[in-house]
Amino acid sequence: MRKELKDIFLSYSIMEKLDLRQTTPLTAVIFKEMIDWKILIKMLLDDTILQTKCIEKKKTNEFVKVENERHQMEDILRKGMIVKKHLTKPIDKNLLHIYYNHTDKYLRPYISVKYYYDKKKEIGRVYPEKSLSLCSMRRKLRPFISI
Repeated sequence: MRKELKDIFLSYSIMEKLDLRQTTPLTAVIFKEMIDWKILIKMLLDDTILQTKCIEKKKTNEFVKVENERHQMEDILRKGMIVKKHLTKPIDKNLLHIYYNHTDKYLRPYISVKYYYDKKKEIGRVYPEKSLSLCSMRRKLRPFISI
């Protein structure tokens, strides 16, 4: 038993020296997530699908409305844009209609996502860069948006 513990300790110290834990295949690769842009744009055009969250401020006891899902989908739409000058424009209904009618011309069929470990740990759950991924969306919306 003591020898097994010693072997485990030695193998762990060798892993620390070689730093093998950081170069896992999951964090070393940039993933491509395929998105059905027409459905995402329909969700942005319709105000009833995306939820607003109310957050209570502890100091003033006020409720503040935060549109988390809408901003997240707009940022995902910006990630898929091909035309660079549209990145700085506000996403309004006119731009959404242009993108809906000419999806192949203005949007890539995928977004590139890189995953990272938590800052404190180098093993366990991974998180998408800037929280822009299908995995960070609400579960009810994901199957419709992904291809």
